[in-house]
Amino acid sequence: ISYPEHNLPWSRLAEDGDIKEINITHVVKEGAEKADPSQFELLKVLGQGSFGKVFLVRKVTPPDNNQLYAMKVLRKATLKVRDRVRTKMERDILADVNHPFVVKLHYGELILLFVCVCVCVCVCVCVWRCSNTLCCVSVFKQQLHGKNILFSDGYILKEDIGMGSFSVCKRCIHKATNTEYAVKVIDKTNTDPSEEIEILLRYGQHPNIITLKDVYDNGKQVYLVTELMRGGELLDRILKQKFFSEREASAVLHTITKTVEYLHSQGVVHRDLKPSNILYVDESGNPESLRICDFGFAKQLRADNGLLMTPCYTANFVAPEVLKRQGYDEGCDIWSLGVLLYTMIAGFTPFANGPEDTPEEILSRIGSGHFTLTGGNWDAVSDAAKDLVSKMLHVDPHQRLTAKQVLKHLWIIQRDKLPNSQLQHQDAKLVKGAMAATYSALKSSQPPPELKSIESSFLAQRRVKKLPSTSL
Repeated sequence: ISYPEHNLPWSRLAEDGDIKEINITHVVKEGAEKADPSQFELLKVLGQGSFGKVFLVRKVTPPDNNQLYAMKVLRKATLKVRDRVRTKMERDILADVNHPFVVKLHYGELILLFVCVCVCVCVCVCVWRCSNTLCCVSVFKQQLHGKNILFSDGYILKEDIGMGSFSVCKRCIHKATNTEYAVKVIDKTNTDPSEEIEILLRYGQHPNIITLKDVYDNGKQVYLVTELMRGGELLDRILKQKFFSEREASAVLHTITKTVEYLHSQGVVHRDLKPSNILYVDESGNPESLRICDFGFAKQLRADNGLLMTPCYTANFVAPEVLKRQGYDEGCDIWSLGVLLYTMIAGFTPFANGPEDTPEEILSRIGSGHFTLTGGNWDAVSDAAKDLVSKMLHVDPHQRLTAKQVLKHLWIIQRDKLPNSQLQHQDAKLVKGAMAATYSALKSSQPPPELKSIESSFLAQRRVKKLPSTSL
């Protein structure tokens, strides 16, 4: 799908020295309805390729209103003449073909969707893509409604329900349906939310990842409307329970790790898996109702040119140091789950005794890799639990278990054989304070990013030397 170039009925582009003209006027199959962007509601991203994305959309006009479709959106600015010809041919062929084993084309308008491109001229001309998810959503909404849409047009803002480093989370009510949601209001002057939005659009369909309902951008703030987590934080619920067993802890860890394993398999690392970012969507307390939230620090694996790398291409096209960093970040996710597991079983945190501990004390304990597995609850829990905790909290991130290995551990797969006796815990306020102190210490220990000159970058060196990618 492309965006109407009303003033440019013909596209003049050069390839191999020749000027070619490609007619991009609309073609409507005989007897079919003429499509228009205002007829569709954007729901979520189903997939992404080199030239664009596939969105799940809902038809909002008769006769097929409420029908779900897949909409292919191509970034025309990145297509060569050859690719545009093929795109038009694909559209024309699908419009004429009707076969049970060939995807059916319902609407085939060519409507150009502009992308955000940044150009930097310094030493050599370097062009890279900005994350265009926010741009795509914004343009699509403007096409639907013919104007800029504000958060306040559709929602009523209510009380605060959470605070982040660069954002505040509030309860809100959808005016049209009177449905309660949560909205994360992000200050764009301090952080770029594009990566978080793209991850939520791509992977929010997973049952244990928070669902993104809507996105608004007023220029200064971005509003991310999500499902409301009515059940509260995981750790709060566990510490309030009168009865919590090792068997229940295994069920909780299984659900969370299965979600993390899915993200890692897609090249996504969360990098902030503290307990306050794992919440229940309802009051049932069932592990299935858990959601991983707040992807503000999450990253997707990308190649040097900024394109997302799918798992099958990773080994051949990503530099070894990038893969090493990816493995480190995955190890950090597992370490965070190890801290959670330790706390669920022991009833206290592994590296902090309380909120009064200094960052230096906490970091020293973390760096030593020493934590106790004796006394208290540890004298009653299974050996498998101790083994799993030790392997998830290994001081070397590259020697920790992967998410896939955690899921195959005996403590997970033989859950029914685990003790079902009650686990004791420290005062809830003390445990939460110690957990907050742990992650605060980790955050304070992270060095600021080292800025280097453009000339020292891998891409600039390759271009200056005019060497193939395998030569550096």
